[in-house]
Amino acid sequence: MTAAVSRRAPLYQKVATELTGRIANEVYPVGSTLPTEIEICQEFAISRHTVREALRMLSAAGLISRRQKAGTRVIARTPPARFAESLSSLDDIRRYSNRTRAKLVKQGDFIVDETLSKLLECPPGERWLILQSVRRELQTDRAISYTRTYLNVLLEPHLDKIAASETSRFAIVEEVLGLTIERVTQDTSATAVPADIAEHLGIRSASPALQIARRYYDAQDRLLMASINVHPADQFSYSIEMRRTDGHLPQSPIA
Repeated sequence: MTAAVSRRAPLYQKVATELTGRIANEVYPVGSTLPTEIEICQEFAISRHTVREALRMLSAAGLISRRQKAGTRVIARTPPARFAESLSSLDDIRRYSNRTRAKLVKQGDFIVDETLSKLLECPPGERWLILQSVRRELQTDRAISYTRTYLNVLLEPHLDKIAASETSRFAIVEEVLGLTIERVTQDTSATAVPADIAEHLGIRSASPALQIARRYYDAQDRLLMASINVHPADQFSYSIEMRRTDGHLPQSPIA
């Protein structure tokens, strides 16, 4: 029998609500696969585009994992809590990396433009290397960020090794160059997720997100690596702890 879908709300939202209920009631238990897109189309008498929008909602909620040729797998009965991190040192960043896995999307090189020249602290026209990857939480396989990693060209002989790392890439940079990262700067801002990144994160284009840009410097204050990490706003939270030093709290750009 074809399921009736009310038109008072967007069709994809109604379908997403129905599928969410079935997952919660274990009609589709954790570890099972959902019906195919075509089967859902036929059941609800809707278009394939509508099905994909509904599945994007489930993916963004952390209920399913979508993989090409592997189907749509149920990974949680109810939406998991946000992925929360408190990052205040390089060790914290390393621990965060070890709780997640970076899956490489593509790698290559590029010529720095006006916009990236500010992040990379170099004039436009310089050549840099780039890795693009999706970082997933180990426990749920949920996509929690899309990362663009920018590498100084002196790292080109080691690019494949750095790209192969699924955990802490700055640790590989330290290893291959035989030095330590001495300083990291970080800028955090709100952004809207562009369409190409939204597709990898399983969310809608222009969804709100937290953008974290980091720069990694060695003891000579050379910028070896930088990254821009885009986290869906409803799946990630970030906290920082401040302690008094010499009787004073650290100065913050926010009052």
